Amino acid sequence: MTFWCIVIAYFLLLCAVSVAAAIITNKSKNEDSLLVASSSFPWYVVGLSMFAGCVGGSTTIGLAANVYDTGLVALHYAWSHGAVYIIIGLTFGKLKQVRVNNSNEFIGIAFFKRDNYLCGLMQSCALLGILGAQVLSGIAILDVFVLGLTKVQGALICIVFFGLFTLLGGIRAASWTNLINTTCIVIGLIACCIIGVNKVGGLTELLSQFEGTKYMSFSSGQKWDITLAWWLANALCGWGAAPEWVQYRSGRTNRDSKIGFLIAGIGQVLFAFVVGLIGLVAVSMFENCNSPLVSVANICGPVVSALTAVAMFAVIASTASAYFVSVPGQVLAAIRVARSGELTKNQEFWILKVLTVLVGVIGFVVAVYATNIISVVTAMASLLLPISLITFCLWYCPKLMRKSTCTVTVIAVFAVLILYNFVKLPVLTETFSNIVYPVLIVQALATIGALIFDKRPVTPENAYYN
Repeated sequence: MTFWCIVIAYFLLLCAVSVAAAIITNKSKNEDSLLVASSSFPWYVVGLSMFAGCVGGSTTIGLAANVYDTGLVALHYAWSHGAVYIIIGLTFGKLKQVRVNNSNEFIGIAFFKRDNYLCGLMQSCALLGILGAQVLSGIAILDVFVLGLTKVQGALICIVFFGLFTLLGGIRAASWTNLINTTCIVIGLIACCIIGVNKVGGLTELLSQFEGTKYMSFSSGQKWDITLAWWLANALCGWGAAPEWVQYRSGRTNRDSKIGFLIAGIGQVLFAFVVGLIGLVAVSMFENCNSPLVSVANICGPVVSALTAVAMFAVIASTASAYFVSVPGQVLAAIRVARSGELTKNQEFWILKVLTVLVGVIGFVVAVYATNIISVVTAMASLLLPISLITFCLWYCPKLMRKSTCTVTVIAVFAVLILYNFVKLPVLTETFSNIVYPVLIVQALATIGALIFDKRPVTPENAYYN
């Protein structure tokens, strides 16, 4: 009874906050209100919201499972996620000078209109894939705490729940509910960690059990090239990623956004140790464990079990809501460019609402067919790499870019994705352990080729405020 009272109270509180956010958002029916909350958030809202979005299903449920299998080397995955927000906090200052809300539109202005469409397609595929992975995490939780649900039923419940907040109130609803989610994440998972560690005799006893084994190593337990692929895919994909653009631009000032992102990144790096300890507790207590985090939570009593369940669902809801906001923004940018800006603010507002529903439908389909959480997120993050590196170059070294650079890069990367993931060309799959490596090589070659054969400069200055 205690378990379900806590869970129901959490859901009701989120619904109440979402409705309140929706009332404010809907007073100004325009894109800025829905996507970036009219740039009104102070640093602590940006920071706590981004922390909740950063600590997703892959860095909690997926991370605990990886620690259970390979040891603390799996923490590199969460650290690389935290690193992207620290890097953004230190290098994203120019974003406030740009007059558009997403990187695809920025790229389209600097290169060609078609590049907006190509990058929008690539980024939407990536974000929808990651959304599907978050829904897959939600299904894993529901499968334990709500017995008898099929995968399709679980996916439907998750999609409706995750999408409801952003459908009602956009980024304001997502960020406000993330303040609640952050509280639930910190209290629930830390309580689970403390009680779990005590049940195996304390921290010293737990660590001594694994002394000298792969579980205590930060370098062994898995191949180094897998760890490096995590860092490349996660730490370098932030400059062009739509959720990061939206969240950074929602800050009241550049200082608010910068501090918020640094808080989120550092918090993620530190919080990884909490999840790592839970994974070690599961190794100590359970054999053949399918979901270490859930298994440890179930031995911690009804209150902590409920708080952990809420925390796990909160980390997924907070991350998923970011993608429900950002993907429609990508599509709207392409529609605006196609119509040469001939859309009223009210039209843009309702287009975003419709697109949010469509994102939910596609995310549902992806989740039903997806399997491994971390593998899906890593593969999809590789799609964001080219866009992020192009965006970074447009800000800090535009002379390396040429008018044809983006088109050539995107087409080449899509070809590599098809050959690696679907055709499974032996020369690629047997040479590279992760798709990140051929993607980076192809992008480097495309950039060098365009630099040699194309003399037309890019025009990123046209995207800045006068």
